[in-house]
Amino acid sequence: MKTSHRFILAGVYGLLAVVASFSVLAEDINPAPMLTVPVVIYGAENSTNVPPYAPSGWMGKFDAIELDDVSKDLPHSGEVCMKITFSDAKDWGGIVWQHPPNNWGTEEGGYHLYGARQLSFWARGAAGTERIEVKFGILKDKLYSDSTQAVLGHIRLSKIWRHFSIPLAGKNLSRIVTPLCISFAGTGKPFSFYLDDIVIE
Repeated sequence: MKTSHRFILAGVYGLLAVVASFSVLAEDINPAPMLTVPVVIYGAENSTNVPPYAPSGWMGKFDAIELDDVSKDLPHSGEVCMKITFSDAKDWGGIVWQHPPNNWGTEEGGYHLYGARQLSFWARGAAGTERIEVKFGILKDKLYSDSTQAVLGHIRLSKIWRHFSIPLAGKNLSRIVTPLCISFAGTGKPFSFYLDDIVIE
């Protein structure tokens, strides 16, 4: 069976057109602006400035999530900390820090975090039995995706403040749209946990 040269040429031209369209798309995307580390996402050090990322991406059973970013329940530093309460007994929820707010990779956003070595934060639970999952960079295959991903995984909180970090050294940080994602699941009753001094450094 002979294959027509016309079909071969059509396939080649079609492939070149696809490659060209991706090239144009890549050229149309501007590089992300650079932020100088340390970058304070939340904490006393940034109390007078607007943080570069916002906890705007609520997921799962989002109507069961309450966020109080001026809680005075024993902050780690400064006068306030962030308190997150989840009231659903069985479902799950999550909060993603985004730039700009509510950006799931469809809008131009994110920052180049050149020189960052880690995402650092402090956390504690109200009862000391709470479990959360922590990720860095969750957007893939989007027009404006995160340039890298990292996972701390599931951690169990205690009633006292504990320090946690996600290593970033050696990773491609040229566009980070979602530097922090925290998710949690129902435990049969409402629960609360606290965050403070969230810094990319």
